[in-house]
Amino acid sequence: MTRQSHNRILLTGPTGSVGYEVLKILSRVHGFRIRILDQDKKSVRRILSSFTNIEKVYGQLNDKAIVNQACKEVDAVIHLGALIPPRADKETMQAWQTNVQGTHNVIEAMQRHNPGGSIIYASSISVYGDRVKNPWIRVSDPLLPSKGDYYAETKIEAENLLRESGLKWTIFRVSAVMGSQTKMSSLFFHMPLDTSLEIVTAKDAGRAFVKALDYLPELNHKIYNLSGGPDCRILYLDFLKKVFAIKGLKRPDFPREAFANQNFHCGYYSDGSDLQEIIRFQKDNLADYYNILEQQQNKLSFSLIQFLSPVIKKILLLKSDPLKAFRQGSGIHFKRYFNIIEK
Repeated sequence: MTRQSHNRILLTGPTGSVGYEVLKILSRVHGFRIRILDQDKKSVRRILSSFTNIEKVYGQLNDKAIVNQACKEVDAVIHLGALIPPRADKETMQAWQTNVQGTHNVIEAMQRHNPGGSIIYASSISVYGDRVKNPWIRVSDPLLPSKGDYYAETKIEAENLLRESGLKWTIFRVSAVMGSQTKMSSLFFHMPLDTSLEIVTAKDAGRAFVKALDYLPELNHKIYNLSGGPDCRILYLDFLKKVFAIKGLKRPDFPREAFANQNFHCGYYSDGSDLQEIIRFQKDNLADYYNILEQQQNKLSFSLIQFLSPVIKKILLLKSDPLKAFRQGSGIHFKRYFNIIEK
């Protein structure tokens, strides 16, 4: 495809795992004028300080004036900014203001300044809900977010706003993103061990959003499942075994009841090749992701983690919401995480 020269691109969420990869690629590509919108924090400013060839706007997505300023003279928006889990499921008002109101503000500003412009939006595999028993997912599947997954609900609401906007839009429902700095949160225990997991590296996801800019007419008014492809598929338990071994944590030998057995998300994208055939963004596989993790390790830290692994895993176990619910034995939280428990 032929790229129009000197297009101005607005990137929201440039310091997230995918956004940072997008920013690195865009900053190296000739022909784009790049503007970013992110929170006004010291940590954000520090991360962005090395990018001297971009225009920086600092503020919140739910601030109409800031978003309006950021969208002036913009041809396309790569909209990645969002409040993500686990915070999004606990700070629900903030999640709505960022994910829904923020998207509304971007749409309204683009309608005002460039109604012929495009928005490429990052949605999530979470919108499909629990797929443990039916792991093969297509874009046409019903959107049934898991109970308590407020983040997924905000993504569905934002998708609807885009589809009704009258603008040019493309939606990518991104599968489980794995980057070099991926951290273990309480969600680590929310995913059932027999979940079918298809990852995408942050690099591949970032590449997809950038390459989409060259295919906007073809992608317009369409929704795609974005994932790493067949070579990125694995059962969650097997994935944990490999990652724990690489990090020096030996085995994920937690009690079974530490993990939920229902009501999360993830699966295999049976139509993930649709986007790949158009923009050819997939380069990484599971082995590449494992190599990324291994490159982070040094012998000293690996040995130290191995030595401390029992303590580290005890600390991790304290984050298990399913285990807390299991020990209570009944109630709404128990029903959220468990259906049938084999004792």
